[in-house]
Amino acid sequence: MLRRLSILLACTLFLGLAAEGVLSLLLQRSFGELWKERDDSLEELIAERLSLEAALTERAAKTPGPYRVHEDPYVGYAFKQDAEIEYAEKRIRTDALGLRVRPGPPPGPDPFRILFLGDSVAFGHGLDDGEVIAAQVESLLREVRAADAREVVSSTVAVPSWNYRNIVRFLLDHIDLLDPDVVLYMDIDNDLDDSYAADEIGQRRLMEDPGSPDPLLNFRTNRAFFNHAVFRLREEGRALDPDSFGPLSHQAGLSFSSTWRLDDMARALEDLALRLAARGARFALLPYVQHPTHRQVRARLVRLGAEVPSIPLLEEIRDEDTLGTDPHPNAVAERAFAIWTAATLLERGWVPGQAIRELPQVASSFAGRRTRELSDEEVAEWSERFEAEARAKLERTVSGDSLQGMLQIYGGLNVDGSFGPRLAAVLPSGRALRVTLGPFGERPDLYPLEIEVEVDRKEVGTLAIPGADAGPITQEYALPPECGDRPYEVVLKSERWCVYKVLVVAARFVSFESIE
Repeated sequence: MLRRLSILLACTLFLGLAAEGVLSLLLQRSFGELWKERDDSLEELIAERLSLEAALTERAAKTPGPYRVHEDPYVGYAFKQDAEIEYAEKRIRTDALGLRVRPGPPPGPDPFRILFLGDSVAFGHGLDDGEVIAAQVESLLREVRAADAREVVSSTVAVPSWNYRNIVRFLLDHIDLLDPDVVLYMDIDNDLDDSYAADEIGQRRLMEDPGSPDPLLNFRTNRAFFNHAVFRLREEGRALDPDSFGPLSHQAGLSFSSTWRLDDMARALEDLALRLAARGARFALLPYVQHPTHRQVRARLVRLGAEVPSIPLLEEIRDEDTLGTDPHPNAVAERAFAIWTAATLLERGWVPGQAIRELPQVASSFAGRRTRELSDEEVAEWSERFEAEARAKLERTVSGDSLQGMLQIYGGLNVDGSFGPRLAAVLPSGRALRVTLGPFGERPDLYPLEIEVEVDRKEVGTLAIPGADAGPITQEYALPPECGDRPYEVVLKSERWCVYKVLVVAARFVSFESIE
């Protein structure tokens, strides 16, 4: 054995020397010189890329919108870098990463860094720089600790409408620069929605989410259609029955699309917690209200055995706690959040130094309103109950005309009732599915059109629309036996679609029916 190994090593050495000799003879270069050239080329490529980034940043600053395309497709978009932007009727300054500039003094040589992650709530939609939670927590901790305590610097790492994946990826992309000691994620209800992107003029646009199992299915609550349809029905004098709208099922975990996102968010947060712990940083969730997405994800973190603590604030937000024009928290609410957060960080020993003065009291409108976080057992029970209640509320008919069951659609529906590459909904158990669709008459070139009908990710048949002048087409499909007595997901797939004005369209949705 030793003899064979010696022969192998000798042959390898001989071949290496021979290759070095041939290379020197033919190219007048050695391996060492080539490796050095490779290193030099890498440095040149990085320098060239940085120069290009600087040029792109300068050009992006000249577009009218506040956003830019981020280099990481899983982040999608961010604010312009080193810029003054208009957002929510406020003038906002951003730093080199495109984050909201903290209003405090420049940090000293060794600050203790707290990061507030999230979307518009963490960002401070409609608030001035000094009113956002990050700025207020920093100010409070500076006030109540000794003058010689380690300096606290609190920053906002948030962009409006970011989802959980955008948020986590942005932090991990830039973690060496941000270098956090504590990270607090203000998770909110629509964190499960698919990502947005930025267009050529710096405005936000819908995108194909590269992190989704089906990027062409735009997963989000169909608020635009629903609001428009409610307004239409009221204009027509027709009665509305909110109890017939069905559950807001994208959070309920009753289908593949919903379950996948809840599970993926939990796994992403578990991974983030572990990676932060490896750097010596602490991580916690900071929900401003106890919304269903938070509790559903927490229940999954419990099942994973993940150590992700939570800092609770409100059970629910009242109208007087908001900006009035929209549901975002106002400055008084943000002050209460900051006081409660600072108190928790001090109580848990997550910031260096003891408090030598008491924190101020919250406004009287928030006295006694701080909620508690459910225990692991309670949140698991809550999740089971929430999903059971959503299952019981499912409507058998989903109608675009009457809005019956319309909250059960969670992907692909346009404001005019048309849909493009995909349309997805959840329906209660049954023996068959009935689908009714109509043509999008404004684009006759799309027809004849064949649409694939999929149940729980398995094709059950197709529906053909012969022409743009055809009436509504109805077809029935047997459900796969494995659907059993549980809710199922129906997805319509069209490979022929077009952009009509600003809408991506293939056909018009009329109704789904789950037949007993």
